[in-house]
Amino acid sequence: MPTGKLLALLLLPVPALISGCQSPGKSLSGKGAADLQQVQCESDMRFIAADLPAQLYQRMNNCIKSREWGDATFLYALAGSKTWYDAMRVDSQFAHARHSRLLKESIDSLSSQQKKTFWDNVQLKMNDGQKRDELCQRVKEAGTPEYRPDYMFIDPFNAADFNFSNRVSWEQAVNRYLEC
Repeated sequence: MPTGKLLALLLLPVPALISGCQSPGKSLSGKGAADLQQVQCESDMRFIAADLPAQLYQRMNNCIKSREWGDATFLYALAGSKTWYDAMRVDSQFAHARHSRLLKESIDSLSSQQKKTFWDNVQLKMNDGQKRDELCQRVKEAGTPEYRPDYMFIDPFNAADFNFSNRVSWEQAVNRYLEC
């Protein structure tokens, strides 16, 4: 086996080990854990447009806890589309894993019943063509994220000079993530 492939196989688990102890609050540039504790169930873009995905997932959880399924589903779709878009822009193994891990970390804080009821509501919306189209349109209208996705890097302080990929547009990211 070539040395490069062997090294890659040995280093493959390193990002997961390094990131496994991080919480969404610790990995957000300029946003602390205290910010995540203060978010409310809110889906009005005037108030959440600048939110990073971890904040959106926290809002989603608060909506789930208050049984506001429409808002929870929109926040799930928006946060997931943002992390999908950011993972495509950074295009690293860590970034792709981070996309999935942010949702998992958020959902894991819910009870089994809350998770089941939430996923049932998401499926109802996604299986109804008209409702899915409306959700897709609303997420697209949120607009391309304007923040630097520093949370997608193992070491966000070394990301300052990173050239982000432009191989995927916001609309493409939403279409792929939500299957619009």
